[in-house]
Amino acid sequence: MTSLLHAGSGRLSAYADGADRKAISYQFLTAQEFADLEAGADPLTNTGWTSGTKPAGLVAFMPMAVDAVDAVGNSTTVTCAVLIPSSTNATAPGGTGTSTGSGSGGAAVGNAGGATSASGGTGTSTGSGSGGAVVGGSTAPVIQGGYERSSINLAASSVSGSGDSAVISIAPKVQESEVTNSETRWLEPSARIVGVNGFRPTFKFLNYAATAVAGTYHGAPWQSTRRPMFSYDRVTWNYFDTCTVGSSDITFRHNTAFTSNTVYISRSRQLTVTQIGQWIESLVTAHPTTISPTPTAAAFTPTLTSWPAQNFIADEYSAQTDSLGVAIPATPFYAVRISDPALSPAAGGSKRRVVIWGGVHAGEDHAEYVMMRVIEHLLGSSTNALRLRAEYDIDLYPSWNSPGRVGGGWRGSFTQGTGGADDTNRHFSDASPGFEIVTKPRAVILADLGSVIPDIAAGFHGTFEQNWGFFDVVGSPYRSLLRSRLANNSGFTISDGADSAAGSVPTWFYNMGVKLAVDLEHGDVTPVSDAQLATYGAAIISTFVDFINAGNLFVVAQGGTGASLLVTV
Repeated sequence: MTSLLHAGSGRLSAYADGADRKAISYQFLTAQEFADLEAGADPLTNTGWTSGTKPAGLVAFMPMAVDAVDAVGNSTTVTCAVLIPSSTNATAPGGTGTSTGSGSGGAAVGNAGGATSASGGTGTSTGSGSGGAVVGGSTAPVIQGGYERSSINLAASSVSGSGDSAVISIAPKVQESEVTNSETRWLEPSARIVGVNGFRPTFKFLNYAATAVAGTYHGAPWQSTRRPMFSYDRVTWNYFDTCTVGSSDITFRHNTAFTSNTVYISRSRQLTVTQIGQWIESLVTAHPTTISPTPTAAAFTPTLTSWPAQNFIADEYSAQTDSLGVAIPATPFYAVRISDPALSPAAGGSKRRVVIWGGVHAGEDHAEYVMMRVIEHLLGSSTNALRLRAEYDIDLYPSWNSPGRVGGGWRGSFTQGTGGADDTNRHFSDASPGFEIVTKPRAVILADLGSVIPDIAAGFHGTFEQNWGFFDVVGSPYRSLLRSRLANNSGFTISDGADSAAGSVPTWFYNMGVKLAVDLEHGDVTPVSDAQLATYGAAIISTFVDFINAGNLFVVAQGGTGASLLVTV
């Protein structure tokens, strides 16, 4: 039995004559029948129907709040026709709706910011806001793609069953890369699921193999301790409670029912280019005298007016097309300078330079959460943050591979270099690599540096092998020191990933003369809390200051009328 109240198209359409009726099952209506009902056709008689006859069994009308989308992305209008029991109250938009229905608990949805509440048991729920919506019973959930950072092959994905019995099978989008000899792989899928409020469906990531081969998960084998994540708002991410590694898929489920009708499914935390732009804007609001565009961004006039943080766009990537033929819009390359005018170097003179970047590889979003915590801690009032801001200006490039991220890639962008599916971290030193995610960032960084050689250059990457680690460059004298200081400052176990690739961004900086050039690696083989991300962000700042205090980056020559900063090995 199903009972449903739903606000649709800005108003609540309902019928209740006070009779003590029992709810009947929902039924689907044609587009014309939907239009007739919206135009005022009587759900109890044949009056107002284009065909002259109302649909059989129809006794009341409630439009769904949104259209449904089938497994291959086609929009279909879904309308439920139900009988409303006399115990149900329906009011105009902005009021409340109350319903009791059998099934797996009621589900409450408040639109346009309305507060919501729901409880299981008998399925009693209330919703308030701009049109309350209460659903009891179950319909099949819907898989969606087509949003920023989605990474799913809709045509190969499917849903079977409904409610708690639904099985949602997600086929991740694949992308080729030179690091897999141009084989296609997937790493960080993203799917939006609609219609799960109040339910506990089962999910599957398809196309898995215990040993990574073409078309399968790049990080195989999937560790038994790893659990996928979900989010209602793409800001707060939660781990699923259970995960089972099969021979050809990864199956996972949450023990408690979802509390929103829409949920985003992923392997790990995810972050869009839009969110990065909004984060930059929040930094400006909180620290208006410390945060500014780099010189290159200040001189650039964007043509992409729809992206946030317009003043921080230093260049723009061309539009691209992904492997499924989906168009990816032109995207921004952001460049931020952190320079605290209230603080000066202890020995006087000019501030030195640190360069930080994130998002070189499109599917390694999780690492940028650490990068953001590093920057937020740097802008705080701790002793180490003040020391670093006193000695350094920091250039930040937080969304390196914007087209790859927007298009839901796992490694590069969707244009190829001179050698094929080339990788930024293999070709950053190439004179003519042939693809924008090398040439544009490199030109911006060089222009922002001018004649300055940074002391520290640190990139933030994701990894599927451990929670915390790094790749140091060949010849670096600081590998052991870096590992011990990060471990000491964080309390975490730090893995040394050995040498960076010859064409990596850190190697390019090291060859320039940068003393500490490193790719910091971050993952969640075991669940990582938001608090741990913040702890590690603070630990990275502390480690940088440890290097300063030990004289690893520069020493101050004593005597004379001015300070002379000498780089030491």
